[in-house]
Amino acid sequence: MKLFEVSWEVCNKVGGIYTVLSTKAKYIKKFFGKDYFLIGPFLKDTIEFRRKKLPEWLENINDKLSKRGIKINYGIWNIEGFPQVILLDFYEFFNNEKNFWKYKFWEWFKVDSLYSDYTFDEPFLWSISVGLLLEEIDRVFNETKILHAHEWLSGGTILYVKKMGLNYKTIFTTHGTVLGRTISSNNIDFFKIMDKIDPNQEAYKYWVHFKHQLEKETVRVSDIFTTVSDVIAKECEFLFNRRPDKIIYNGINIKNKDILGSYYLARKWIREFIYWYFYPYYYFDLENTIFIYTIGRYEFYNKGYDLIIDLLEFLNKNIDFNIVFFFFVPAGTVSINKKVIRNYEKYLDIKEEIYNNFPDIIGDLLIKIKYKKKQTNVLCNVIKEIHNLCSEDLPSIVTHELLDKKDFILKKLDEKGLDNNPNNKVKVVYVPVYLGQDIIFNLEPERLLPGFDIGIFLSRYEPFGYTGLEALSLGIPIILSNKTGFYKAIYNIHGEKIRKVILEFNIDDIENSKEKAMEFINKYYDMDLEERFKLKAECINLAESFYWENISKEYISIYQDILK
Repeated sequence: MKLFEVSWEVCNKVGGIYTVLSTKAKYIKKFFGKDYFLIGPFLKDTIEFRRKKLPEWLENINDKLSKRGIKINYGIWNIEGFPQVILLDFYEFFNNEKNFWKYKFWEWFKVDSLYSDYTFDEPFLWSISVGLLLEEIDRVFNETKILHAHEWLSGGTILYVKKMGLNYKTIFTTHGTVLGRTISSNNIDFFKIMDKIDPNQEAYKYWVHFKHQLEKETVRVSDIFTTVSDVIAKECEFLFNRRPDKIIYNGINIKNKDILGSYYLARKWIREFIYWYFYPYYYFDLENTIFIYTIGRYEFYNKGYDLIIDLLEFLNKNIDFNIVFFFFVPAGTVSINKKVIRNYEKYLDIKEEIYNNFPDIIGDLLIKIKYKKKQTNVLCNVIKEIHNLCSEDLPSIVTHELLDKKDFILKKLDEKGLDNNPNNKVKVVYVPVYLGQDIIFNLEPERLLPGFDIGIFLSRYEPFGYTGLEALSLGIPIILSNKTGFYKAIYNIHGEKIRKVILEFNIDDIENSKEKAMEFINKYYDMDLEERFKLKAECINLAESFYWENISKEYISIYQDILK
């Protein structure tokens, strides 16, 4: 039994599907062994791929496909379990055959992509190249195989396999619909209007008809159709006239249960960040400060970043302690902010000077304090460097120079007066890069986030919502939108028990939700460290319900049943 799992996010960190694939792969591999293959695109910035020699059977296929501009890259994905992957370099094929395949899918499936853009064309041609690969594989291995494709971006693969009558049983998993995501991104409550619209007309209205039609056809022809939450199941039933055959929640791996150690290591990094990022401009007491964050893709309205900023404005006017709020939201960047990198490098110089001359500095301080003598050059140099670090300016809101000079997050923060003024109780740091892939923010999320006190996730459209689950798994209490699939999933499992560590933020009652959020944050602030650690332990206990070790068995059950 061979399984080919296909996604645009194999070795390609874009969003939640990457997390799904990279965290469950070791359990699927454990069952399938060498018969499990992940297939994705070969992109220039692919860094998690370790190339290996092509097996002989794949080398023969590569010889055939390369004549059409498709090159096979075979190797290992450097994640837990180290699954084997096939990444296709398809751009020559894209240039040569794009119009042909757009025509064929109109002829076969009435997918109207005549005026589609690159956001459709690129993954569409990749998905066709995967179909051509699977066609050649079908000639090598006669037994019935399983094809599991994720999201509309790989829909072309299933449609091609079905059209050619290849010997594959097909499973399609959607993690969010094109139309639902698009309408919600225009600040419209999709679920309120869902049963009042004509999906096809709306798809043309928002110019996503080519994606919607491809998605709908893939749902129609797949042998098994699954999704990740009850929320999106209802959406799919309306848009595609097909109820998912199975709802399987997304899972997670909890790697580290050392709450205390993880917290203190991350907290040390955060405190040091405050020293060089804020203290050159003004002082605030870290003992009267809590650290809150959000993290996610840049979908301003879908992810509710505007709602978070409104909440921060409300908190800024009503709390009597400090909050430093971090937006970890990757966006297009040019470089690190000049002021930020200057402070960072000066701080490192001072740190190095102190480290290298620590005994002399202690001696200098002793002589100066005890005997009122003038300090030596070493201490003078350190004091001089600290003076050079200081400024009368304000700390930057954003850590990097942005490509988009009209950035929505920055604009909204400015409108709400959240400008890092020393009089503001709420300070903001907007980090538009992926954690662990930057000179300054060089810690992976699982190493940095445990140092935070609370996570806030106020999505309007979130079929599942990994960020909330990941926060709980790291021991972080959360304020969570009631619109997310994850909120409904964890409530279905645990009921009212979740209220200790999860505050429901009702998107349909914003003002009341703000008050409740402030109460939740105030209550946390008033806790001592022992009480906070008890909360962290409760967070991890709730997250354990979503272990891949258990949830992956539901996928394996589908794989076994589909071949019966």
